[in-house]
Amino acid sequence: MYRFLQAVRECAAAVLDSADLPAADSTFGSHGMDSVTAVRLRNILPEAVGMLLPATLLFNFPTPIT
Repeated sequence: MYRFLQAVRECAAAVLDSADLPAADSTFGSHGMDSVTAVRLRNILPEAVGMLLPATLLFNFPTPIT
């Protein structure tokens, strides 16, 4: 679980061009993520976590911990 969570946070920081990882319990939207960056994150996550993910990923799961 921790490894998956860490991968999500690292990919989110990369998409947001941020050196800081988003907090596990904060929403992606509070970090400035919109629909375009959500798609970018969804596109890079499969390589990091090893599974295909739905296009609605960040809208169904609004925080890294969920």
